[in-house]
Amino acid sequence: MTPAQVFARAGQALFGNGQDWKAQFGRALVIKPDSIDAMTKGESRIPPGVWREVADMLEHHGQELPTLRTKALLALNVASFKITMKSFDGTHIVVGTKPGVLFEGSLQACEQWVASQMAMTAGAVSATVELTPSLCRAARGLVSISIEDLAAAADVRAADLTQFESTGQRLNRVSMAGLMAALGNAGVEFLPEGDQHGAGLRRRMPEFEVQAFQVYPEGVGFGARYRGQRFRFLVDEGVLDDLVRGNLSGDVQLLDAANRHRALILQAAEHAAASHSGGSYNIRLDHDAFPSSVW
Repeated sequence: MTPAQVFARAGQALFGNGQDWKAQFGRALVIKPDSIDAMTKGESRIPPGVWREVADMLEHHGQELPTLRTKALLALNVASFKITMKSFDGTHIVVGTKPGVLFEGSLQACEQWVASQMAMTAGAVSATVELTPSLCRAARGLVSISIEDLAAAADVRAADLTQFESTGQRLNRVSMAGLMAALGNAGVEFLPEGDQHGAGLRRRMPEFEVQAFQVYPEGVGFGARYRGQRFRFLVDEGVLDDLVRGNLSGDVQLLDAANRHRALILQAAEHAAASHSGGSYNIRLDHDAFPSSVW
């Protein structure tokens, strides 16, 4: 079974075999119908974030669908380090790239191999802060930003943000990362939990000045100044495709996608500038420049 077939089987398991199952699947994933159709036919790459949401949907579905969920999670893990799950028949799996095969064997052995590959490519993991409802409210109060303005900056619905702050109902991974990025861009610095205190926050001085986004042949670029040093950044078109979980075409769609995820992009750019250790000041923001939780 190919990844496209796993994706199609998951959609049918969730929404039945009727004529409109792809439309329902697309609405649930917030993906355009033509993109869903291309993914089910193997004509379009399925981003890691989509696999994560499919796995979550299968987990919380009325019926327990462990086999399909296992396949979706495995596809997510494989997609996370940009190789292809060529086929999966339930007991035997082939993973590879266009030139050849990287792994072939049993599901259990492949899961162990995937884990080892991801561990090798993950690198050092910095301390992170989980955005809780109380921390979100405190952060908004610190920089005097309304729910409506924060929601707009993070590209989430104001009603969803209100519900998160009042009930703790979490948003999807991209939305949560967008909220953290938008608050960071507004001047909030999050402080990780320590031995003697919980997670906190403080106001930080602005160090990052950004120019307008522009469309280039390979994606969307912009100039910026960090601590007085000029930088040029380029966001790969493939990154924008995965952020919106679809296939963008044309300058208008690319620019709209970049502006919708402006907070997340600027967070990645500022982190890249802060980590810059010399060499070219032209920096490409690929998937690895963003928090792993986004994908």
